[in-house]
This record gives sequence, structure tokens and C-alpha cells, in this order.
Amino acid sequence: MIVGHWPISNYTHTTQSHNNPIIDTDKRIICIDGGNQLKQSGQLNALTIETDTYTTSYVDCLSEKRLITKPFLSGGQRLGMIVWPHYALEIHERSTYFTRCKNIGLGTIQWVKNEYICQENGRTYCVNDVSTTLLDVVEGEFVYMMDSSCNGYDLVKQNGEFGWIPKETHKKM
Repeated sequence: MIVGHWPISNYTHTTQSHNNPIIDTDKRIICIDGGNQLKQSGQLNALTIETDTYTTSYVDCLSEKRLITKPFLSGGQRLGMIVWPHYALEIHERSTYFTRCKNIGLGTIQWVKNEYICQENGRTYCVNDVSTTLLDVVEGEFVYMMDSSCNGYDLVKQNGEFGWIPKETHKKM
């Protein structure tokens, strides 16, 4: 069964943030909805099936390319997404760039970029879908800019995966 309608990034609240197709041959299901035009990280996915071989590709509207000049390895400690409709947060620990929060709807602990947290009328919430992943990058790779407006870290996308990297790890092309 090949499905869409629910963007793939909505399934990544505890894993690496991405919009690449999910192919589960055991369950016999393929999800191809890349959130195109719906999410900041959205992409249009294509799936090619030849005999028992599956290949995928995608296009998106990101155009600001950056060169990684300094590697960044997070150790896989911070993964996930804040996704609709699970925006309600409970703050546990504040730091300079990220705040450790409990995602009330999902019951998970996530480090949310401070600029995406809003407190209003006694409520704390994330203002939009956003990655809570720290993305690993290697010198010489290229990434595409998604959000450069935050302090200390930029939100970037590489090969359909996206997350935060320190500003000093890359330069404009």
C-alpha cells in the first residue's frame, strides 16, 4: 500500500527529522508524503518501483546553498520534531540556544530552539512545526538553508534530512 496525506515528518518526533519516503516491506506500506507546500522543510517525493527494487528522489524549493567548513557531530543525542497538533510544551531546563521541554501531547522530552517557544496567557507552546534534531555534518558537504534567523544555530536541510548546526560550521556559496 502506498499512502500520502500525512507528512512523513509527522512520524519523526523521536527520530532524525526528515521528509524522505518511509518504506516498510514487513508491513507492506510505503509513505511518500513529503509535506510539499505544507511545511517549511517540505519536498515533493517520487517513488520508482522496478521489480523488487525501490528508489526515491525529491525536489524542494530551497536554494540557498552552504558549504560545511567545520564538521559538527552531535552524537545523536538530540533527535525529533515538534509537529502539529502537538505544540503544547512544559519547560524543564533553559540554556543559551535551546530549552529542554516536555512535549505534552507526545509525552517526549525535546530540546526546542528558543526562538520557536512562545509563552502567552499561562501557556507555553511551539509556534510551528520545527526540528529538534542536531544534524551531523562533515567538512566539504553542502546543505541548504531553512532558517538563519536564530541565535547560535541555523536550521538546514541535507538529502531530505534536516536539523540544527552551529553557525560557525558553514559559509555561503
